[in-house]
Order: sequence, then C-alpha cells, then structure tokens
Amino acid sequence: MKIMNLITERTILIAIAIISLLYIGEPWIFHGQKYFYIVDYEESKDVSNIYIAFRNDDISALSNVEHESKIFNAFKQYGIKQTFSIIPNIKDRNGTPHNLKINKPIIDSLKKWEKNNFIEYALHGYYHSHEKGIGGEFANRKLKEQIERIQKGKHLLDSILGKDVTIFVPPQNQYDINTLKACVTSHIKIISAFIGTPNISETLLSANVNCTLDQHDWIPSAQKVYSIVQNSKEDTFVVIFYHSNNLDTNEDIVWLNSFLNKLQLDNRVIFTTLSDLAVRKDPACKKSIALGQMIKKINQERYYAKLYVRAINLFVDFDLYIKKKRQKVDQYYYLNDSELLKKEANGLFRIYQIIISVSRVIIVFFVVLIVGAIKYFNLNPKSIIIIISGVALVILFVKLSEYRIYEALMVLLLFLLLYKKRTYPYTDIRQKG
Repeated sequence: MKIMNLITERTILIAIAIISLLYIGEPWIFHGQKYFYIVDYEESKDVSNIYIAFRNDDISALSNVEHESKIFNAFKQYGIKQTFSIIPNIKDRNGTPHNLKINKPIIDSLKKWEKNNFIEYALHGYYHSHEKGIGGEFANRKLKEQIERIQKGKHLLDSILGKDVTIFVPPQNQYDINTLKACVTSHIKIISAFIGTPNISETLLSANVNCTLDQHDWIPSAQKVYSIVQNSKEDTFVVIFYHSNNLDTNEDIVWLNSFLNKLQLDNRVIFTTLSDLAVRKDPACKKSIALGQMIKKINQERYYAKLYVRAINLFVDFDLYIKKKRQKVDQYYYLNDSELLKKEANGLFRIYQIIISVSRVIIVFFVVLIVGAIKYFNLNPKSIIIIISGVALVILFVKLSEYRIYEALMVLLLFLLLYKKRTYPYTDIRQKG
C-alpha cells in the first residue's frame, strides 16, 4: 500500500496517456518501409529457368522403411535428388523418445541412398517436440537450450550416418534469432525454414521452402505455385517440403508420379537441392531471398492484425478484399517480380497498419470512457477491481501469447488506477454513512 500511496492518480493517467500514444502509433513508429529492401539484380534473360528442390521431413526411428522406399523410388525414377530431414531422437505422443539407432532398416536405406547420390541429409531438430504455449522445439527458447539440442542432435546423427550433417531444418519451420546463433555456434552451414529466413553470413546460408505437397490452409500448394511460375520471365525458385507419411495411399503415389512426370517434361525445370540453392551466388537467387523477407514481414503484420480484422468482419466482409490483395502479393513473389511485389506489398502492409492503428484508437477511446464512467458514477471499487482483474488476466495471457504487450499494459495500468480508488474520500464517506 505504501507504493500505491506514492503513485498519484495524475501519474497513472499520464502513464496511460503515454502508453496509449505508443500503443496507437506503434505500427507507424517502429515499422515503416525499412523492411522492404530489394537487392540489385541483372536484367532478364531470354530463357528463364524454374529451379525446383524437394525436402522430405520427419524421417525417424518410427518411419516405415517399405513406405519410405515407395516414395523414394518415385523420385528416383525421374532422377530427382532430395533433402531428407531426419529426427535423431523423436518423441512420440506420450513423450517417449525413440533413438534412430533402433531402426536399422531405415538407417541402412538412408546410407545406401546417400551413397548413390540420391539424397542429402539434414538435421530436423532433436526430439521434434511441440509444447503447448511455446511453439515448436526451437522458437522462443533460450540460446543455451537451443545450442544444446542442435549439438546433441547433430552429434547423434553424425555418429549414426557417418557423415558431417551441416543442414538444419527447424521443426514446424519455426525459428528465432537464437536458433540462427545456435546454428553458427554448432557449425551448421545451411538453415532451411519457411519464406523469409535470411542469409546471415557466409557461414550460415538459407534455403527457404515456399510451398508444400501436403494439405495446408496457409502454405501454398506446390501445384498452385508451379502453375504461377510457368508464366515467369525470370529465374524462379520452387522449394517444396512434404511429409512422406502423408502420401499413404495408392492414389497418392499415382498422383505423385503424375506431378513429378509433369515437372520433368518441362524443359525449363532444373531439379536442384537445398545445399545447391543455399550457395548459389546468382542475382536471381539473392533477389528471391530478399523478396522472401518482404513476404515474411507481411505475414507477421497479418498475424498481428488478425484479431482486429475479425472485428471488422462483423460489419463488412473485409477478408475478401484482403484475400485478393494477398493473392497478388504471392503471385509476384513466386514470379520473382520485385517491382510489382514491392508496390502490392507496401499497399497491403499499410492496410494492416491502418487496421491496427484505427482499432487501437477505438480501444483507447473505450478505456478512457470506462475510466470516466467509473469516476462519474462512483461505482463500488471492490466490484470494479474483481471485474477488471479478471479481464486484465485474460487479456494479459492472450496478448502475451501473441507477443503484443501494449494491450496488456493498458489494462494493467487501468487496474492500478481502479485499485487506488480504495483511498478515495467518497469510500470513507460511504463507510461512515
């Protein structure tokens, strides 16, 4: 209570005002256009190529060697080399780890396929665990923990396969700055995550996947992306990841063969690998990485704005407009068209920022309105504290889980203001009366 007595009502209101201004203006103050960096590149060639690489995820001690051989043979008959991302010590649904060593048939097959130059190895986490509230195995974890997991996984995989594995694939394609630092410390040379992973240095390069053979709501399908890049006038890059255990029926195998055959018949298609893409120095590849960072920034802003967009959708179908804009952005990214992408991306980015800012103005208005109503009607402080505390806790947990703290700070400051009402004179008057 001594601390609360030192905090005057005016101090709290000023703090709320300052936080409110930061809260409203944050998209404009801290974002701007500095994220949209386009590298220089050469003029278009007369003939452009479509570079395609495949990444097969989740090979582990639990893999079925007969099924994996079926999928492998589909690629082998077309002479397509793949990257196999392997989990060295996978945890099952009960949390029990299974060391790759226990599956000798899959180990023998992996060694044979790699020796014949049909696959390359990648480390796919250590446990490939997913913890609720944290995310994937690596994102949002301390640097020391990430270094430990990468080094333990690499040591185990190296010892089993007899190779120096230098490609790292973070589970769920989730990573953060600590993951990149851990890769450098652990002598990883290539990281393969989703669109936007930057080339950190000459010692850690990226080979980003940008579509999938699996069924996802938010990740573009390989078929759709291929149909887009067929219209490209410049070199383009289609990097496909998939899970072989999702291709589990005869119909799936027939479809896979049909798709691979279609790609092979395209004279512009050049099959490549993640390691080859990562070390490519040509301007088109550099540009693709830069454009991917733009897409990543839009994805982040889209994530921040999604709750506000849902509120807008109560009054008007705003999703349809956003979807059309987003389709153009995706199209220009896959076509490696920097000028058109920059134009559309800037427009979409501003839309998200306006949505966030306007919504925040409305939130701040209602906060001020609530404070004013409380003071005007002299509401019972104890009841208000209970209600606001519950709301504050809910918003705090929800918002912090989305890495946004401004809303939480707003509610907590409001709670402090209401808590201080215990010392208001009218409380004593009511007690005496």
